[in-house]
Amino acid sequence: MSMLLAILLLTPISMDNNVTLLPPVVILKAQPAKTVTKGQRVAQARADYMARHNYKGHPPRRRTTPPDFTIVGSFEGVGWTQRRNATRQTVRTCRPSGRSGSQDDNSRKLIGDAIAHGQSGSYRVRIWGKR
Repeated sequence: MSMLLAILLLTPISMDNNVTLLPPVVILKAQPAKTVTKGQRVAQARADYMARHNYKGHPPRRRTTPPDFTIVGSFEGVGWTQRRNATRQTVRTCRPSGRSGSQDDNSRKLIGDAIAHGQSGSYRVRIWGKR
């Protein structure tokens, strides 16, 4: 699946102080659409559940994992804040190396990072998988 990017250019030309517009030039370029990974879909579903239910902890898997997926990832970090419009970077979560430690476990890669906003705050879920 791809997205189409179009740019419209109007080119004026000048003759004897008169400006004449030439027909528009359209440049089309196909760009690949971003594919949402399974890890990202699961992370978003779990963050949405946390926001909807004001759930401060790891949400139940059977209620938050899309039915067509088995368990995704090998490590999950969740976090929350009372700020309703917090950005992803400001909501801290656990990481494979420990509670927001300065070094990550390089044997895993981040496969999902989602944030959701609810009436009681912002909720973030990050999921790591094996490399």
